[in-house]
Amino acid sequence: MLRAPLPSIELEASPSTSPGLTTTAPGSVTPFPGGDLESPGVWEKALATRAPGKELILMAVGDTRDHRRAQKDPALKRISLEFVVNLVRNLHSFGIDHYLMLASSEDLCNRLRATYDIQGCAWSSHLHAHPGLPSWNLQPGDMFLLWAQQWHYVAKAIEHNVNVMRVDSDVVFTENPYPILKGPLFSRFNVLAQTDIFKERIECGQRMSVVPPEETERVKALVGDLNLCGKGGGPLINVGLVYIQNAKLGGAIHDVVTGTVAQIVSLLDSLAEGSEKGDPNRLIDQPIMREQINKHNKRGGWYMMNAEQSAGIYGMEAPCPHAPEVCDQVTKARRQTAFAVATLQKDGDSMEETWVGAPDWLFGRACVKHVTNVNKMLPRFNSSSSGTMCPSAAGNPAPGPLGAAMVGIHMVYSKAKKRKNLMEAMQWWNVEVPADEIPPGSTCQDPLAGQGLLFSHTFLRQVTPSEGRGFMCSMRPTSKGCACCVGIPETISNEDLEGLHIEDLLPLFGVEAI
Repeated sequence: MLRAPLPSIELEASPSTSPGLTTTAPGSVTPFPGGDLESPGVWEKALATRAPGKELILMAVGDTRDHRRAQKDPALKRISLEFVVNLVRNLHSFGIDHYLMLASSEDLCNRLRATYDIQGCAWSSHLHAHPGLPSWNLQPGDMFLLWAQQWHYVAKAIEHNVNVMRVDSDVVFTENPYPILKGPLFSRFNVLAQTDIFKERIECGQRMSVVPPEETERVKALVGDLNLCGKGGGPLINVGLVYIQNAKLGGAIHDVVTGTVAQIVSLLDSLAEGSEKGDPNRLIDQPIMREQINKHNKRGGWYMMNAEQSAGIYGMEAPCPHAPEVCDQVTKARRQTAFAVATLQKDGDSMEETWVGAPDWLFGRACVKHVTNVNKMLPRFNSSSSGTMCPSAAGNPAPGPLGAAMVGIHMVYSKAKKRKNLMEAMQWWNVEVPADEIPPGSTCQDPLAGQGLLFSHTFLRQVTPSEGRGFMCSMRPTSKGCACCVGIPETISNEDLEGLHIEDLLPLFGVEAI
């Protein structure tokens, strides 16, 4: 059963901020009738209606082919539409409506508008007539082209002096990200992007190289009051969550984005004539953008730092939205969490712009595993608590006090059904009405005794919360609409492992389960 279209709401923008920074000012964003963004005037109309405050959230959704739907995760074809609708409604719950959804076809836009009341959808013919498509086994609307189109329009947004957030559809926000992005800690940077963690994580530790004094002086001029820990090889950027602000037209950041698109087009060009066939996986935007970032990192390496000495995280007009005691824990953990900064330059340009591998609490990665036969484990995990977790402030719940530190959570590298199940369990799902709830008077352990979900997050592995570094969650919420989870302790005995496959606990031991 689908929810009715969202009603319009009256939102108040902070008097000291511009529309689109913390909330979308009432009446500023208007419905966009749709259109091919390559047609004359359509892109300009899209910006005028969807980004009047010079802030835009760009997302994409497709109903055609890609390697994931065909081979790895067929359920994604259906659930991907639900993901993007859930993201729109998630943002709307914080008063954020300045999104533009890039769809793979006009028909899909019409369906999204009619079924889900999506008011900001467009499509594009960019690259659809490229003669190299058949050689790469591509056709108009395929996701490989949609990803390239997104960066094409990110570049055009920069050219119109619009700040843009590029967001994958399987993302959920547990609080409004803009007071943090525009606060004293991160407003100094040009790009904040999610990172992937496989072998090495961003940290302030002994493995860092010492930054030479002359280099320290230059970096300090860019980053101000932050604690500079050292210099390292840097993170792998994940393009699923990227925020670009105050990027210079023709500067390094703009060149990274346009260079990514140009490299994809160059690959298409390379097989435009002849019978040779190309692997479309070579057209995936993420590794290409990583190459472009490295190309513009003229000084080499990334500077590791944290906010232990920073003036603050939120702006004065938008304080921490949680209860004071939770905010104290959250602020302490956030200040101690390291992030990486690269200074990028375009050839022939002395101006440097900054690209941040964001801390996991801001843009981080969740890992989800289905778990069966866990009834023997649960009493040992959290015998003193029912495991019920309700939000500490208006908005979505997050697991445990330090879970409230997590802002943008990317459900990546898990199959679509697992991601959807976790969003439902954590009360992060807003597309379908839940089929049932845990009966009043029951404890969380009762329904958890059967199947459940193991939830871990990259941020929880950087800190040591009292609940542990992962959570076992029921498939259903409580009757009060709270998430129903129990914490997994830091260490687990062999006896506790009875009835559970060890692969389900890999995330807790720092091993990625993909």
